[in-house]
Amino acid sequence: MNNAYDHIYKGIPVTFFDGNPGNGNVSVLDNSFKTPGSTKGCDTFSAVINTPSTGTITAAVNYLGGNAPAPGIAFNETDFTNNLADTIVVPFVVQLVPSDTTIQRNGSVPFKATVSGGQQGSITWSPSTYLSCINCNDPIANPPFSQQYIVSARNDHACIVSDTAMIRTYTDGRVNIPNAFTPNGDGKNDVFYILGSQDILLVSEFAVYNRYGEKVFGVTGAPANNPVYGWDGKVHGKTGASDTYVYSATILFRDGSKQQFKGTITLIH
Repeated sequence: MNNAYDHIYKGIPVTFFDGNPGNGNVSVLDNSFKTPGSTKGCDTFSAVINTPSTGTITAAVNYLGGNAPAPGIAFNETDFTNNLADTIVVPFVVQLVPSDTTIQRNGSVPFKATVSGGQQGSITWSPSTYLSCINCNDPIANPPFSQQYIVSARNDHACIVSDTAMIRTYTDGRVNIPNAFTPNGDGKNDVFYILGSQDILLVSEFAVYNRYGEKVFGVTGAPANNPVYGWDGKVHGKTGASDTYVYSATILFRDGSKQQFKGTITLIH
């Protein structure tokens, strides 16, 4: 404040920008503040700021707007040249490897989550199923079906960052369609979906009908080996009756061929 450094005034504004405010085209960042009270000698103040897209943070002291070197000020000064300071910010990120991989059904793949740009605190995984550990950086995943995982890391300033990875599974047979399933919520065989090998490019159409010919489920343009695109046994939002249903599936293969499959599936409670 050019006052012989003998004290800090109360109410000095400290404003954060995503660039030099004297150059224009900058935005004010969160957590700007005013010094809470008069202090003799030096003092330290801190603020937690979200990393701006520019990757640069500029702190402006005693600044009320206008162009440097003579902006609007809260307190009189004779030298404004020391009122700005900037720094390059390394963003806090987490990167998950591998990000997209294919394994045989019931196989396994090791994950590695690498955190940079800050001190890692906690780490969590979603979903937490089929992982060897859920609060570590390098679990081994062995999902029985295609599954997307999200890892979230938290630093000591409570900032949370995430990254995603996809594990795609396949089976030995070219096409494998179950003949029964038990949608009871136990995590085992709860969904009726198409399984198959890496030869499958896409399940063009997949539909299920009750004994009266009413369509109770349908999906188009879906990947195989993923229960997200399967039937959970619900009919009009309610649990379907234990019964035998008819399915029809048209599958497109990577060689350009297409084949239709029809059969029955038994819903068991």
